[in-house]
Amino acid sequence: MSQRIYPAAVIAVMCLIGTTVHAQPLLTEEDVAAAVRTANLEIRAAETAARAMAERPSQVSWRFPMAEVMFMPSMIADGTAGVGLMVSQAIPWSSRLRAERAARTAVAAASDHESEVITRDRIRQGREAYAELWGISARRARIDSFLTSLDVYRESALTQIQTGRGSQQSVLMLHVEAERLEQQLAAIDEEVSELRATVAVLTGGTIRINPGDQFAEPSWSIDPVLQTDNHPAILATDAMREAADAEGRANRIRLRPEFSVGAAIYPAGAGPDMTEYVVPSIGFSLPLWTGGVRAQIREAELREQQLRLEAEHVQLSLSTELADLLIQLDRVQERIDRYTTHLLPLANQSLENALLGYRTGSLMLLELLDAQRMALDLEQDLINAQVRAAVLVARIDYLTAH
Repeated sequence: MSQRIYPAAVIAVMCLIGTTVHAQPLLTEEDVAAAVRTANLEIRAAETAARAMAERPSQVSWRFPMAEVMFMPSMIADGTAGVGLMVSQAIPWSSRLRAERAARTAVAAASDHESEVITRDRIRQGREAYAELWGISARRARIDSFLTSLDVYRESALTQIQTGRGSQQSVLMLHVEAERLEQQLAAIDEEVSELRATVAVLTGGTIRINPGDQFAEPSWSIDPVLQTDNHPAILATDAMREAADAEGRANRIRLRPEFSVGAAIYPAGAGPDMTEYVVPSIGFSLPLWTGGVRAQIREAELREQQLRLEAEHVQLSLSTELADLLIQLDRVQERIDRYTTHLLPLANQSLENALLGYRTGSLMLLELLDAQRMALDLEQDLINAQVRAAVLVARIDYLTAH
C-alpha cells in the first residue's frame, strides 16, 4: 500500500483551528467479503440448489417391481374366482445404472462449481463497491480539508479588510470556491447512496453503511501464483461434458435387450386340473423402433463436443483477461508511484510556498487558491488510481483465487 501524503499547509491549518478526529467504526474489505460469502442470498440459493442436485445420483436404482391384476370375465361369469396376478421385476444392465449415476454425479458437480462462480463474482462485486466507498471517503476528507483551509483564509481576508490591506473581492472568491466544493460533496453523496444500497444487497442486509463510517484502505497485493486452470467456470463446463458423455453411454445401452423375471398366479379353474397354479417367467424386451434412442445418442455426442469447445473458450477468455488485467495493474501502479514520489511532493512544496507568500503579501489569494486546487486535484487523482488498483486486484482474485 502507498503512504498517504497530506499537504503540510493543510495539516498546519487543521492544527490552528484545533480539529479533533473522533473514532468511528472501521469497516474493512475483509469484513465485506466475509459478509458476502456467508449472507448473500443468491449465494445461499445457489448452494442450496447444489445440495439438491447432489441428491440425484442416489436416486438411480432398479425399477420398482411391477404387479398386474388380470380379470377373466368368462370364469367370473361361471361363478369362479377369475382373477390372476402377474408380478415381474426388470433387471437393468449394471453398466447403464453406473452411466446414469455418473451423469447425475457430474451434473451435481457442475452445479457445485457454478455455485462457486456465483460466490466469487458476488465477492468481487462487494470488493469493488468497497473500494469505491473508500475512494469516496478519502476524496471527501481531502475536500473537507480544503474547506477548512478556506475558513482560515476567509478570516485572514476579513482581517486584512479591517486593516485596509485587503479587498472584498477576496472574500467573494473564497465564498465561490467554498460553494464549488460543496457541490462536489453533494455529487459524492449521490454516489454513496447507490453504493450503500449495493453493499446492503450483496451482504444480505448484514452490513449497512452509515454516515461517518470509516473505511480501511483496500488491498491491492496479488498472489504470486496466478492460474486460471482451476476456475470453477472451467470445472463446471468440464463436469457437464462428463455428464453428456455418461448420458451417451447410458443411451447406447438402451439399445440392448432388457431382461426381467416374474411369476403369474392363476386362480383355481384356470388350469387343466382345475387347481390354482403359479407360472414363473423369464423375459426380455427390445425396442422395435430405435430412432428416438439413436437421436438421443447423437444429441449427447454433439452436446459433448459443444461443451468441450465452450471449455476451451472459457479457458482462453479467462487467461486473456488475466493477462490484460495484469498489464493494467502494472500501469496503475506506475501512476501511483509517480503521484506519491514526484507529483504530490512537488505540489505540496508549491502549496507551502504559496501559503508563505500569501502571509507575507508577496502572492495574491488567487495564486494560493490555484496552488491548493492543484494539490487537491493530484490527491484525488491518486485516490482514483488507488481505487482502480483495488478493483483490478478484486477482478484478478476472481479469476485466480482458490
